[in-house]
Amino acid sequence: MSELRAHFPERDAYLDRLAQHYADGLLDDAGFEARRDMLLRATTHGEMLRAFDGLPQPRYRDGGRRPGVGRRGLLIAGLGVAAVVAAGGIAAGVYGARTPMMSGPMTEEAWQEPVPVAPQPEPIDVGALEETFFTLQERGLTLVGEFAVDITGVSGTAMSPSAPGQLREFSKKTARPLVVAEATPGEVPPTVDLEALHAAVLEGMSRAPMDLGGDGYADRMELVFTQLGTPTVKVTVLTNDPASAAELGTAQYDMDGNLMALEENR
Repeated sequence: MSELRAHFPERDAYLDRLAQHYADGLLDDAGFEARRDMLLRATTHGEMLRAFDGLPQPRYRDGGRRPGVGRRGLLIAGLGVAAVVAAGGIAAGVYGARTPMMSGPMTEEAWQEPVPVAPQPEPIDVGALEETFFTLQERGLTLVGEFAVDITGVSGTAMSPSAPGQLREFSKKTARPLVVAEATPGEVPPTVDLEALHAAVLEGMSRAPMDLGGDGYADRMELVFTQLGTPTVKVTVLTNDPASAAELGTAQYDMDGNLMALEENR
C-alpha cells in the first residue's frame, strides 16, 4: 500500500500534519524545512511516511479537514470514510442499501449487490512540479520562455540571465528525473522569472476550479504571453465526474494572481 502514488490533496494532508508537529514544538526550523523538502520530493506514500521518522506517524490517508487540503482533499477523504463504513456492514453510498439485521436467512430483497466505485480523476503531480522548479533554480535557469504541465509531466524552455538567447529545453515525466537539453542559440524570447511563475502556477491550480464553479480540478496549465507581452498562466479545468471528464473551461491569471480571462463551457 505504501508504494501507491500520492495525489496532491494527500500530499497537502502530510504537509499539514508536519506543520502541526512543528507548531507543537516537536521540530526546530531546520528539521521542519528538511522534512518538508523531503515531502515535496516524495511521490509515494511510503516515501512521505519516511519524513515522519521519530515523530507520531500520520494515517495512510488523512481524512480530517485542515487548511490547505482543499475541496478535492475532502472528496478523497469522503470516499475513505465511505469505504470504512461499508466494511463495517453499513450502507454509506458505496454499497447498496441493506435492511436491518433479521433472524433467519437473508432474502434477495434484503441485500443488494455492491455498486462499483468509479475511479477518481488523476490530478497533476505536484511533486513533479516542485522538483522541476527546484532543479531549474539550482541550475540557474531562472528565465522561463515556455512552460506546460499536465498529468503526464512538465515541459518547457528556460535560460540563464547570464546567457541570454541560450535556450534549454526541459522535460519531467511523472516518476522520472528532470531532463535538461543542451543550450540552443537563438533570439531572446519573452520570459518570466522562475519564482514568479512558480507562485502563479500554484495559485492558478488552486483558484481556477473555484472560479469555474468549484466542481472540477486543474488538468493542464501553460505559460501564455499576451499580445502586450504580459506573462499569464492559463489553467484548463475538467469536471470531477470521471465518467465524462468534460472540460469546464479555462481561467487565465497574471503573475500577481489577478484573473485576466475566464471561459466557461456550460
